[in-house]
Amino acid sequence: MLKEKLKKERKRRLIAFCVSFFLPGVGQLTRKRIGSGFFFILVTVLSLLFLKRIWKGWSPAVISLFIGYSLLWVLNLLDAYKGPVYHKPPCRRACPADIDVPGYIELIRRGRYSEALELIALKAPLPGVLGYVCLAPCEEKCSRTGMEGSVLIRHLKLKAAVKGELAFEVPQQKKHHRVAVIGSGPAGLTAAHYLAEKGYKVTIFERQEKLGGMLRYGIPSYRLPREMLDLEIDRITRDRVEVKTGVKIGEDIPFSEVEKDFDAVIVAPGDALSRTLNLEGIDLKGVHYALEFLEKANRGEKVPIGEKVVVIGGGNVAVDCAKTSLRLGARSVKMVALETRDLSSPDRLPASDREIEEVEEEGVEILGSLGPRKIIGENGRVKALETIKCTRVYDEKGRFAPQFDDKAETPVIEADSIIIAIGQKPDISFLPEDVRFLKNFRTTRKGLFFVPGSLMVAEAVGRGRKAAEQVDRYFKSPLRRFLDQLFSFELYIKPARLGRPEPADPAAVRKEIPEERIKDFRTIEKPLSDEEAMNEARRCLQCPFRFRV
Repeated sequence: MLKEKLKKERKRRLIAFCVSFFLPGVGQLTRKRIGSGFFFILVTVLSLLFLKRIWKGWSPAVISLFIGYSLLWVLNLLDAYKGPVYHKPPCRRACPADIDVPGYIELIRRGRYSEALELIALKAPLPGVLGYVCLAPCEEKCSRTGMEGSVLIRHLKLKAAVKGELAFEVPQQKKHHRVAVIGSGPAGLTAAHYLAEKGYKVTIFERQEKLGGMLRYGIPSYRLPREMLDLEIDRITRDRVEVKTGVKIGEDIPFSEVEKDFDAVIVAPGDALSRTLNLEGIDLKGVHYALEFLEKANRGEKVPIGEKVVVIGGGNVAVDCAKTSLRLGARSVKMVALETRDLSSPDRLPASDREIEEVEEEGVEILGSLGPRKIIGENGRVKALETIKCTRVYDEKGRFAPQFDDKAETPVIEADSIIIAIGQKPDISFLPEDVRFLKNFRTTRKGLFFVPGSLMVAEAVGRGRKAAEQVDRYFKSPLRRFLDQLFSFELYIKPARLGRPEPADPAAVRKEIPEERIKDFRTIEKPLSDEEAMNEARRCLQCPFRFRV
C-alpha cells in the first residue's frame, strides 16, 4: 500500500516539476501548495515586467537580472519536486536507523498497522527485532519526556510488527552485478535486503548453521523471541537472496575466491569475539567468555556453571550473561563492574536503564566501582574472585583510563563460575593484511566494503543500509548518482489535525513477574493491547508539523 503511494507521489512530483519548468509556480499549485505557487508566479511576472521596463539591449543590469532569475527558476523546480521540507524531530534525529517515528505513530493512531510497518521497513527491514531489543535512544529525546514521560516509541514499533502485515517484493528486473555479504547479523541482513530490493544478485555467507548472527546467538530468547527473528529473516531472504550457511570465509572458502566471484563484497562481521583479560587464574576451569557462553546457552546446550556466578562487566552483554545464568540454575549471581551503580555519574554503568532495572528485579547484585585483581582457584577450578577498588573509569577527555586504589579494602567473592563480559571485537582475520578502512564503509581495496560493529542493533541496521547505498553508488556513474540525489524525496505522513496536547500518562509496560520469568527463557515483555497502542499513539506531539525551526 505504501509503495503504491510512493509511486503515485513520485508521479505527482514529476508532473509538478515539468509544469513548473515551463510555468514557474504552477507546478506547486497542482500539488495544492498555494503559497509557494503564487510566490514563484508573482516573482516571475514582476521579473518580466521589470525586464520589459529596463530593456534596451544586453547590459550588466539585464545580465544580472537574468542570472538572478535563472537561479530562482532552478529553486522553483527543486521546490516543485521536493517541497515542502519539514525539520527532523528530536526522536528521529536520535534514531541511528533514521526511522520516521512520527510518521508510523500517526499511521498506528489511524489503525493502519500494515502501512506503519511498511514505513518502518523503508529504513529498517527488521522492525519486530527492533521492537524487542532496540535501546530506544529516540525515547530519551522525545519532546514529551519533560511532561508525563516519553511516548513508548519502541513498544509502538513492536505493536506494528505484531499487528501489521508486510511482504517484500521480488524485483522483476535483475541487475547483472553480483554482491556478496559476509555476515548475517543485523547489518548484513539489512545490507542484503536493500541490495536485493534494488535488483542486485545477493549472496549471504554465514559461518553458523542459521542466519541471524548476534541476534540469534548473542541475544537470549527472553529478549528476542526466535519466532519473530525467523519471520523477519525469512521475509528478507525468501526468493530474493541466496544463502550459504555453515561457510567460514578464510577456511572453507578463501577470501580471494569471494572477491573473484563477486563484483562487490560487504564484510559485516559484527563484534563476534569476546575481549580477554590478562588476569591471574584466567585459564582455570569455570572461566567463561561472554559471547561463547551466550552462544551455547542460545543453542540450548548444557552449560555447567554451578550455584554461584560472578559476571565481570557492566554493559548490556554482561546483563544478558547474568540473566541467562539465573535461567540456567544459578542461585547467586553478582556483577562486578569498574563503573558505578550511580546512573547520574559520568562513570555510570554502560548498560541501559531498562536492563539494569530488570536484572536487579531478578535478584542480581551489582557491585560497582570494583575491578578484578585475580581469580583464585582450587584443584584447577575457580573458587573466588579477588577484587580491587576502581576510583575512576574515564580521564578528563572522556577516554577509558581506569585508576585503582590497591590499598582499599574490597571483597573476595566466592564463585563456581566467572564470566568475562568486558567487550567484543570483530573477527576480520580472513581479510588481507593490506586492507585499510576508509570513510563511507569503503576500503583501500576496490569493490570491498566494511561495516564496523555496533553497540546498538538500530545502529547496525542503519550502517547496513548506508553500506548498501554505497555499493549502489559504486556501480553508478557520477551523473546517475547526482540525478538519484536530485530526485529523492521524503514522504511525510501528516496528521489529520493537530489539537491541543492533552495530559496523558504513558501506558504501563506489561512484563512477566521476576519470580516466574527466571524459571525459563520466556519473553519478558508483552506487546501493547490495541487500546493501549491507540492511546499511546495519541500522545505523540507530531513535532515536525507542530513546531517550526
